Amino acid sequence: MSELKTNKISTNDGNNVAIDNALGLKSYDTAGRDALSSPQAGDTIYNSETGTIDYYNGTAWFASSGTTFSTDVDITYLGVAGGGGAGGVVAAGSSRGPGGAGAGGMLTNVGGTELTLQQSTNYTVSVGAGGTGGAIGFNNGSNGFPTTLADAGGTTYINALGGGYGARQEYTGGTGGSGGGTGNLGGAGGSGTSGQGNDGGNGAGGVGGGGGGGGKGSAGSNASGTTGGNGGAGASNSLSGSAVTYAAGGRGGNHASTPSSPQDGADNTGNGGSGCGGNTGNRGGHGGSGILIVKFPDSLSITIGVGLQTSSSVAGGYKTVIFEQGTGTVSWA
Repeated sequence: MSELKTNKISTNDGNNVAIDNALGLKSYDTAGRDALSSPQAGDTIYNSETGTIDYYNGTAWFASSGTTFSTDVDITYLGVAGGGGAGGVVAAGSSRGPGGAGAGGMLTNVGGTELTLQQSTNYTVSVGAGGTGGAIGFNNGSNGFPTTLADAGGTTYINALGGGYGARQEYTGGTGGSGGGTGNLGGAGGSGTSGQGNDGGNGAGGVGGGGGGGGKGSAGSNASGTTGGNGGAGASNSLSGSAVTYAAGGRGGNHASTPSSPQDGADNTGNGGSGCGGNTGNRGGHGGSGILIVKFPDSLSITIGVGLQTSSSVAGGYKTVIFEQGTGTVSWA
């Protein structure tokens, strides 16, 4: 049974109700409010989660006031997509050099405007895997996968594109965050995406090497005769707490006279795979997986859903969370 407790009731000269002290509404979070049994039209509560005064209109709960505290979550981020996989050689002992793969796209707001998200909202994080190097035969590599942060309504806040694949003989490298290098006789390298990376290099004519994959810092180099082109430079970032170079392009494969082994991109770098050449390795190098790093005030808590592999640290009033693998939801409070 409900009770009304008061110290004094007296008449008021005006045509209204006067309360000498603050009116204390019953406080619930959103889940507690929604769990109330049989609410009636006109029921009113204070929502401790959103900072609003909420009322029930007989069908649903609505906020009758603006928030009484900020629900913004301002984050600094680094997002790197998975690097592409390099091209494979045509056959064991082939003299044709395949192209190196492009690096995953790299996006950051370090030194710029913070990204504003909202508390008590689920966002989906996906960390891009690296692309697969092309197998022996007439096989290109595959593009890397994107690293993203998006909400349920379809708005994407971070979208780093996967690195373009390195091409086998006579083919053009793939487009992506950075473009893949072209195989021997393949023409121009694949295109990178403005703001995320650079173009891949060209393969050599005749019997020669493949072009290097593009990187965040520079384009991939063209092959020079029998020597594959160098991959484009990556870029350094210290958001993790130490300086790390991310998003470097993969080197193009050499001619058989100077065989080159495939090199895989390292995990959580977004580096492109390097091409093989001559009679070594045969397959192209696989791309390195991507990474997402977010930094926000440590007064906020973060909830990380299943499916995401993370690590974290706290320093100087901020919490840094590194998303290393997987897909899942996150929210702040």
